[in-house]
Amino acid sequence: MTYEETETIVMSVRRAYRSKDPKIKEALKQRKAETKALNKGLQPTIDDEYYCETCGSHSHKENPTTGYCYICNTDNWEKEEYQE
Repeated sequence: MTYEETETIVMSVRRAYRSKDPKIKEALKQRKAETKALNKGLQPTIDDEYYCETCGSHSHKENPTTGYCYICNTDNWEKEEYQE
C-alpha cells in the first residue's frame, strides 16, 4: 500500500483507531510506521488542548511544520474536553 492509499483508507472513518475492520487497522499501523520514519530527527511541538481522532493519540505531539499529528500525520484533531 502506498502512503497515499493508507491516507485514503485511514481517513475514510472518523476514528480509525476504533475500527474493527482489519484493512483499516493495517493501514493505520502502516501509516504510523511511515510517519515515524518521516518525522525522524524532528522535535514535535505539544498542544495539550487536542488529541488525534485518527490514531487516538493523547501524546499531544504535532509536527512542528505542518501541525499534523506527529504519530499518524493527519489533521484530525478534537479538543480533549469533547472526548467521548
